[in-house]
Amino acid sequence: LSLHDALPISFTHSLPVLGTLVAAGIAPESDTAVTVLRTFKQYLIIRQLSDDLHDWQEDLRAGHSSYVVTRALSDAQITAGCWEPEVLVARLERSLLHRTLPALGSDMLARAEEAHGLLRQADGIDGPTVIDTLIDGIERNTRRMLTEHERLSALLNAYSS
Repeated sequence: LSLHDALPISFTHSLPVLGTLVAAGIAPESDTAVTVLRTFKQYLIIRQLSDDLHDWQEDLRAGHSSYVVTRALSDAQITAGCWEPEVLVARLERSLLHRTLPALGSDMLARAEEAHGLLRQADGIDGPTVIDTLIDGIERNTRRMLTEHERLSALLNAYSS
């Protein structure tokens, strides 16, 4: 994997990481730098997914098509057309609860695990790192969200029965 492939989509997010690596004497093209950047890319993805999950209603009302909004629309099998935002929010809440949220939560945890694994493999990087700590925070919140989701689903299933 090349340095170019490892860079996060937002290059500006990578600059502090690259600067830190270079200051530590690690060449940007080295396997270690590429691994750290791949890890950071996973962190940025899970952070963005976390933010998008939190803001999905606001994004939808503003007409912003975040990944979470797009995924929820797809999961709910909403057809293209002209929809009032409040109607969409109401239609998406159930699908988001039952389909989108658990799927994205699982994806976020898998990405967090991958990121931690990458850092453990990186030569010259002793853990835990700052990136590990950042990922840990989102990972804890994601696990808490999934636990609450399971409790709410059990409550709704008991109520429906």
